[in-house]
Amino acid sequence: MMAKAEPPLPYEQARDIAAAADWRRRQELAFRPDAPPEILYFLAGDEKVPVRRAVALNPATPAKGNRLLADDDDLDVRMELAAKIGRFGRATGVSDDQARSRAIMAEVILRLADDSERRIRATIATVVKDADDIDPAVIRRLAFDQHLAVAAPVLQYSPLLSDEDLLALIAATPTEGVLAAIARRPSVDARVTAAIVASSNSPAITHLLKNANINLQEDTIDALIDGAAVDQNWQEPLLSSGEMSEAALDRVVEMTVPHVMDHILARPNLPSLTAAAVAKAIEDSLRRSPGERAGNGGAGLSPMPEPAMESLYRSSLDKMHVLRAEGQLDEMALTVSLLTDHTNDLVAGLSILADVSVRTVLEIASAHSARAICALAWAAGLSATFAVDLQMRLGNIPLSDVLKPGPNDSYGLSGDEMTWQLDMFSSSLADKGGGL
Repeated sequence: MMAKAEPPLPYEQARDIAAAADWRRRQELAFRPDAPPEILYFLAGDEKVPVRRAVALNPATPAKGNRLLADDDDLDVRMELAAKIGRFGRATGVSDDQARSRAIMAEVILRLADDSERRIRATIATVVKDADDIDPAVIRRLAFDQHLAVAAPVLQYSPLLSDEDLLALIAATPTEGVLAAIARRPSVDARVTAAIVASSNSPAITHLLKNANINLQEDTIDALIDGAAVDQNWQEPLLSSGEMSEAALDRVVEMTVPHVMDHILARPNLPSLTAAAVAKAIEDSLRRSPGERAGNGGAGLSPMPEPAMESLYRSSLDKMHVLRAEGQLDEMALTVSLLTDHTNDLVAGLSILADVSVRTVLEIASAHSARAICALAWAAGLSATFAVDLQMRLGNIPLSDVLKPGPNDSYGLSGDEMTWQLDMFSSSLADKGGGL
């Protein structure tokens, strides 16, 4: 039998509980979604931290109650408030008096964006990352934050950052990963692109070349081709660029074929005619469209013997377990690993969040399967937007072939299909005796 719904809380009863000597009764009241807003505001100033934490968690708390809690001396109270805003958005606490309530909530965002605790600032940065109706000074403050987890969301998405803001950041010798976040913006101006290339920051340039919405001028392309002679990671993305002229493409192919051939020629007693035929086949392959070429996979992501895997991934797994114990192993933590090219941390984090072995993650990555990588991201509780990054960076899948998010950031696959994808790789590994 279905339980009866609890009757609405009478105002007089709520008022009496709010004045009760037993703080546990006040805490219970502070959790109730039907508690009157003025009572929740009163409890936001309660002497007991557990009561104020409950008020901070309650989405029914009015904007002025949230404003009071934004300056609370207790870190946990402010953390719960930021987490609530992260779940319910900036409109939480907004009443019928919308203009006044929204102005108060804007003040709450401002206070939390300036909080001394990095995790609170990072949560707020995620909330406001694509907003176009807040004070640009707040966005700039977050963008210049010394912690990448705070800066990255607004650097990558905020429409309120001007090209001048981005150029100033690039010129300011930023912390690791900042340039990579800028390189992943939905649209990157030619001046910003040129500044990133001029920085010689290899991870950022690699991210830049994976971005289909960059504006490349001829002198920037020339600089990239010169750099690709040294950094082979740039060669495949350059070949995939739609802005390459035939002459520029020839230069990249000429420098790419010898690197690939080095591995072929390492075989003993290879007939010269065979070597020439292989070289021609490689060159023809490189000239095909990106969607026709198979990905090479991320560096160091191939499955390996168990002892080597234990040695390579143990410290990253330990690090990610600590983050999870602290409640910090989430999509932003993996974004930081991705932006800073800490691939081992990314693999370890995916393993823990998806509850699969490291070997499973590596097998999925080396299979270059967009569907399998989406299934992995889904199992890890990550967004479909982040799954696009994983497909390109972990699976080395060309942008033209990735599975893109559906409406409301939904996955384009059913839950049954994604479960089947994971089961297929897990079963395969069970047969091989994979462990870590």
